[in-house]
Order: sequence, then C-alpha cells, then structure tokens
Amino acid sequence: MAKTNIFTIQKRVIKMSKRVSIENQIFGDIYVLAFERNKNSHALYKCLCMCCNSLVYVTYSNLVSKNTTKCGSCANKATSYKQECEILEEYNRHGNVSATAKKFKLSRQTIYRVIRDHQKWSGQ
Repeated sequence: MAKTNIFTIQKRVIKMSKRVSIENQIFGDIYVLAFERNKNSHALYKCLCMCCNSLVYVTYSNLVSKNTTKCGSCANKATSYKQECEILEEYNRHGNVSATAKKFKLSRQTIYRVIRDHQKWSGQ
C-alpha cells in the first residue's frame, strides 16, 4: 500500500482544472455574461436568456453539453397543436419521455404537460 503524505495530497489539489473563459458566447438562446462563482466544484455563469431577457445561472458543463439552451420559463412555453400531435406520436411510439424531450429540444416538463392535457381532453 502506498504511503499518503501531505506532499502528495497537496500535489493533487494543485492539479485542479483551470476555468475556461466562455464569456460573451452564445449557447442556444443563452448568452453568457460573466463567471459568477464555483458551486460544488462546477463553474457557475451568469447568463441572459435572449428570448425573455431574464437572468439565469447555468453551470459550464450544462452550457457546453447543450443540456441548457433556454431558461426554464422559455423551455416550458406552449407548443403548437401540430407539434403536440408530433410529440404524442413520438411518445406513443417509444414510451420514453426523456428521448421525446431530447428529440424535440423541449423540457420533460413540457412533454408531461402535453401528455396530461391530451389525456384530460380525450377522456382517458
């Protein structure tokens, strides 16, 4: 078993990754304003949603992986009747809310709302 001493522990701490500057870049409808702080070892950025001009705080990993491309209120906006039909068709084909949300670039909450509304109006 290898000995762990203070020197090796300090070496590990020093090797933390450097923060990448992504200020003034656009990810979907999110415009990155500035680095805010670290939250649970994740870089948190102050951003502006270009749809509704609201301030949102998003982690670096969510921005670059495209998990977050809109603020919460814009992601849950109403969908057209045609799009709701396509969503229901896709959901009925696969039965997977996450895959359907990813395909249509909507939140799972929006997919659940479409399914719930359809069940309510069709009497199921």
